[in-house]
Amino acid sequence: MLTRTKSALLLLYCVRWLGHYVGADMNHMLFVCNGGGYVDCDADNDGHRSLNCGGTDCNDNDPNVFPDSQEICGDDKDNNCNGQIDEGCFEQGGYCVRHQTGTVCQTDVDCGGICLQGYKAGFVCADDLDCPPNSGLERGFCRFAAKACDSSPAAIPVPRPTTIPSHEPSSSPIASPSTAPSPFPTSSPAPHPVPSSEPTSQPTERPTPKPSSAPSPGVPSSVPSSAPTHVTYFPGDLTGGYRADLGLTLSRGLQGRRLTLGGSRVTLANKSRSTQTFHTKADGAGVISKANGNGWYYVSNSEVGSSGGGVGAIEFNAAGEVLGYRRILTGTSRNCGGGRTYWGTWITCEENGGSGRLYEVDPNTGYTQQIRAVDVGGNWESFAYDDQDPDVSARFYITEDWSYGALVRYTPAPAAFLTGNNYDILNTAGGTYEFLVLHANGTYSWSPSRSVGETSAETYYPNTEGIDIFNRQMFFTSKATKTLVQVDLAGNTYSITSTLSGQFDMEPDQLGRILESRGGNNDVLYFCEDGGTDSDIHGRDATGKYFTIVEGTDYNTETTGLTFSPDGMFLYVAYQGPSSIFAFWREDGLPFSGMIAGTKYH
Repeated sequence: MLTRTKSALLLLYCVRWLGHYVGADMNHMLFVCNGGGYVDCDADNDGHRSLNCGGTDCNDNDPNVFPDSQEICGDDKDNNCNGQIDEGCFEQGGYCVRHQTGTVCQTDVDCGGICLQGYKAGFVCADDLDCPPNSGLERGFCRFAAKACDSSPAAIPVPRPTTIPSHEPSSSPIASPSTAPSPFPTSSPAPHPVPSSEPTSQPTERPTPKPSSAPSPGVPSSVPSSAPTHVTYFPGDLTGGYRADLGLTLSRGLQGRRLTLGGSRVTLANKSRSTQTFHTKADGAGVISKANGNGWYYVSNSEVGSSGGGVGAIEFNAAGEVLGYRRILTGTSRNCGGGRTYWGTWITCEENGGSGRLYEVDPNTGYTQQIRAVDVGGNWESFAYDDQDPDVSARFYITEDWSYGALVRYTPAPAAFLTGNNYDILNTAGGTYEFLVLHANGTYSWSPSRSVGETSAETYYPNTEGIDIFNRQMFFTSKATKTLVQVDLAGNTYSITSTLSGQFDMEPDQLGRILESRGGNNDVLYFCEDGGTDSDIHGRDATGKYFTIVEGTDYNTETTGLTFSPDGMFLYVAYQGPSSIFAFWREDGLPFSGMIAGTKYH
């Protein structure tokens, strides 16, 4: 039992509490904060507190994972919580990824997937000729940034499964995935959708998504329903904007509230709570309009590894009130970023070393599938589309968070657009893969060679993360160089600008663009920040200047999941450490796509 002294200390942190005390380090303190669910701060008994409890254990379900733990080679886990999987392992040989992960190998055939030779440590090299082949059957490959050898992707044909098996229970009301041929082996169990806890009627056949009308505008009760004639929102002016209840400092004219806490049930508009607890390590997110036009879903990734990740969805009505929460994809790992499709689904990307894949989820129907937008496993980050290309129906773009991660352009086969089912667009065989190549003279091209694209990435845009496309202008961020790259998809030029202005003291991460503003040159590109002394939300205006929208005064964690409601009235963002989603709105009752007053630069 908790002593009276310990109880008093806990009450300083929690408004309500329950629990017991185990051990002098209090790792097993169980408590209820703000009416949420029970939290065991050391569920795996390794002596380290979980991230949810303010600790540093990045996986509280595995006793072999905690800071300063010994790396266990071949378990495909970040044992010491430093962000790297199996670093320093297998220096003298190769090991498998995607199938039989961690098995020592000489060729791809040994593991039915990909054999990475001399991975991480590798051999010191200057070019490909310095790298020995795998048993003489595959050429070596020199990763230019690391100056270390790697193997080339399979020159030896490897059998692929012919279908994507469904792992859904037969009683599930959610439509089962297509049985179209798939060339995608994976090293983790196939994901499976989780049925909604709401009593709904779901189709038994794979549905065809239909475009939905935009929801009617709605604002929280604390925002005037009749907008004043003057603008009171001043992005970048943080004077007097600190909110102790949020732990944030807001720009003048901005209001906000916290919606979630990882591991706790979500409070709904009717004062009840969701059946499921909100997922931990909230990451990239998007907003999908409801099919009936009466609200939207905030679809949020979970970056938990070891098949503990996935996607959850918060349901809102047209007034921006929370109606429910449920998990819609489970069984995946390290779901980081993603992006929306133009037919109203969410693409979630696994940032999972050499084995990550992309999945499509539809919060309106519960449908999920692995897609073909990438052809190999990878450390995938974000997804965007361009449906204004005059040469094709649409193209899709994917970033990868490696120093040599080439930006992928995927063009589906023409037949993919002719089936009458939007779910087929990203899962029909015959698409092409090209890779972005930037040239020193300010022009760019697309190459079918992955290695050519990787060389360009290492030189010009290593470790790419957030990506967005608007009016045929593609923006994406390079975390390693702290730059924003703008590519003119209608022409053949690009530009690179620094993101070191103002308080942007860490790496740029997820990026979102609001609707084109009525103020013309007042258009703003919003960024999130990946950790640092301040976990902030930043903006960039049309003149190229940067400013801070929200300052994470009391936080030292990643901000991510930045997106806007379909009517432009709400801005949503996630703080990953506590897995808290915040909603922000303007006091003047105007949408974020409305006029923006003068900005104050730091």
